[in-house]
Amino acid sequence: MAGEKRFENKVKKYLDSKGCWYVKFFANKFTRAGVPDLLINHNGHFIAMEVKDVDGRFDDELQPWNIREINKGGGIAGVLIPTEGKERFRRHIAREYPEFIDTPIYDFDDLKRILEELEIM
Repeated sequence: MAGEKRFENKVKKYLDSKGCWYVKFFANKFTRAGVPDLLINHNGHFIAMEVKDVDGRFDDELQPWNIREINKGGGIAGVLIPTEGKERFRRHIAREYPEFIDTPIYDFDDLKRILEELEIM
């Protein structure tokens, strides 16, 4: 968990540097289950990312469903992992969470590219 928290803090620092509005979503018994960790607005575009370390586990089977629904609605949603672990994470998903295999996986460099593309739109 410590690695995931460090990565999340790195992402939030980057979002701050880009002037993004974001909120860290905390689930509890009064909120919807499976909502991604970071809800981001960048230049009017909705981005939702479930932040994971390369060996991260999924606690809620609704996470991929919520990610699919956000993408269907025109947002950008997926699992966000450190850049250096993308292939390792894909193998981890295939082995441990086959039901998540179709969930979009973005690394930190992908997030930077997405935000840069949204700036010129």
